[in-house]
Amino acid sequence: MTEKIKALDSDVQRRYVSVRKAAEHWRVSRSTIYEACREQEIECIRIRSILRILIDENEEYLTVAETAELLGVSSSTVYDACALSCSCGQLPHIRIGSRIRIPRSKLLAAPP
Repeated sequence: MTEKIKALDSDVQRRYVSVRKAAEHWRVSRSTIYEACREQEIECIRIRSILRILIDENEEYLTVAETAELLGVSSSTVYDACALSCSCGQLPHIRIGSRIRIPRSKLLAAPP
């Protein structure tokens, strides 16, 4: 049992990266990253004057438009699914400032 947990944990590659690398990973601007850190929307640490952001390197994030195209629905439907407060029908997502990003692996693993 613990071997399975260790195997699952080894698949997740979370590490702290620079603001530039985090912005590239999530496809947002660096100012959006700084704003999200100030608002404590994403996990970050400051080492002296250097800011580091925690990301999952194995995860690919889709924009709302890309998700809508993949699912064959409108962008407003994707926004509505992200806004649902209940677990049934809610689209797994993260918010970075005012931007919404949908993890591809969770989107494909979500029940129909």
